[in-house]
Amino acid sequence: MLRAVKTPGLKASHDYPKRMLAYMLIMAYWIKIKHVTFDVMEGNMYLFMEEYGEIFFSTLARCVLGDTIKADFDHMNKIYKLLPVYRDVQSDIKSDTNRNADSITWHHTIPTDSPEVAAAAFFFNRTITQIVNGTYKSYTRKAKYGTMVSEVSEVTKDYTPIIFNPDIADGVQALCDSINKDISGNWVNSYSDMWPSDDLPDDSDAQDDNGDNKSGDDTSGSGSESEYVPWEDCIEGQYAVTISEYEEIGAICVYKVIDKGSVPINASEGYATFTATEWVCTIDNSTEACIKKGRWHKPQRQTSTETVYNWCVIAYFERLENGRLPKVIADAVTARNSAKKIFS
Repeated sequence: MLRAVKTPGLKASHDYPKRMLAYMLIMAYWIKIKHVTFDVMEGNMYLFMEEYGEIFFSTLARCVLGDTIKADFDHMNKIYKLLPVYRDVQSDIKSDTNRNADSITWHHTIPTDSPEVAAAAFFFNRTITQIVNGTYKSYTRKAKYGTMVSEVSEVTKDYTPIIFNPDIADGVQALCDSINKDISGNWVNSYSDMWPSDDLPDDSDAQDDNGDNKSGDDTSGSGSESEYVPWEDCIEGQYAVTISEYEEIGAICVYKVIDKGSVPINASEGYATFTATEWVCTIDNSTEACIKKGRWHKPQRQTSTETVYNWCVIAYFERLENGRLPKVIADAVTARNSAKKIFS
């Protein structure tokens, strides 16, 4: 696996390892659920590789040199479809006519004692010796290529660290955590066919086995107003920590209030709703560790909002403290978890 190495002259290290791991995770999930995209990919990989297109369009450009009707889409489409035929014909012609052993386009056997081999061996032996001795110099990104004498002031001993890591076991978990953080935002909802975490039903009105609402609080209206957090504590621009439950997995969520609604007529404050954006945690929010150790942040590229009921709110608070829940709020969540277990 490639390491996350910062290349000299660039502002940040590449994230190629994370992208490749995310790609492999998607592939593994597609294989597991027998996704149609993987079936198409397995038999028609050329549809997913830009190299195929680059090669064929390059060939097409050579085939239509001097053509006066390149703007005719139908004409170009016919030529494009004939490219495999042209390629096979060209290969057959070369095979039949190119029999000259001295031709530069044919295979050659170069003697090991030839001047070319000796020159190449000398160059690489000298370069390897310099690298081992720590005396090898190379041009910088800003240097102009020229003779070693004229450009001696533009060479450097700096080098890029080894980027290939043969033992990836230690780094995979950190990459998985980073990927999980990136795909925890609401923007993933548009890609539920790719990510298993989004194949979840809408549980807002679902009930558990005891007839209680999935939020963990009684919303039947039989309880007193004191069962709910005072609605007046909900303030736009501030935050709320709530109980949530997906597929019987208890968790807490943190929202930033955007638009405060009103209490419905002839209903308790528990039925009041507010519109908010969900913030994600650096620690799994279905574990107790997220209460005091987790840092909450706004996901990148977040565009959607959610409607949240007051009945599932544990507490409203003004702001996060360095990304964490304020101590008094964390203590309230801990107390709520002790009274009525939140986490599965």
